[in-house]
Amino acid sequence: MTRILVVDDRDDVRQVLTGLLVSEGYEVVEATDGLQVPDKVRRHRPDLILLDIIMPVMDGFNVLKMLKKDPESRAIPVIVVSGASSGVNVDRARLLGAADFLVKSAPPDVVLGRVRWALSEARVSAT
Repeated sequence: MTRILVVDDRDDVRQVLTGLLVSEGYEVVEATDGLQVPDKVRRHRPDLILLDIIMPVMDGFNVLKMLKKDPESRAIPVIVVSGASSGVNVDRARLLGAADFLVKSAPPDVVLGRVRWALSEARVSAT
């Protein structure tokens, strides 16, 4: 089963994303801040990460840097999901290695389409 790590400090956002992904047959693991991500990645080996950028403790940009520097997590695609969708944030996320950037208000069909795309791209890259 495909496993997705959802990282967001807001319970309501995690619940919506988790519900959507579970309804499509994905297994979901959640983290409430960036500091939890390394342990969750090691323990659960997600196939994809949905990552907020504005979080307390450690923001998503620092999490993304950390993930892409680590050989164990470098190949895991990361989709940044944020309400802070300025061009600067989108560009920075992509420069740091994000596979995609979604606004939190994106409709469910768009979220699922991007998730499927990122997972299919990861499988193509792995072969």
